Amino acid sequence: MIILAAIVSLTGCSSVSSAPNPLEQRNLTRQTAELQKLKGAEYEDYMAAMTHEESNRKVGNYYAVKGTQVHDLIGQMEQGQPVNDVEISRALDDTDANQYYDLPVARRSF
Repeated sequence: MIILAAIVSLTGCSSVSSAPNPLEQRNLTRQTAELQKLKGAEYEDYMAAMTHEESNRKVGNYYAVKGTQVHDLIGQMEQGQPVNDVEISRALDDTDANQYYDLPVARRSF
């Protein structure tokens, strides 16, 4: 996990430093930050899916689907395809999970 974070950080740094103008540099910096948020959310979603796999299948299934949604966006971004902010916000929003729990859950801190 630490190695993956280091690779992501180095990739982000090399991308940012190669930007020819400030606008492109800001866009790459923002995109790198969004990509890191999505990767963190993907990990959290898959971990939540595994955690609830037996105890609450509805919650587990919800997080498995969210993880797949986030994974797909990460793939699009890594291939250079455009991903809009609305899609990213929807992927990071897990408030719908509340309907599958008996008690409300804490929201992500992204």
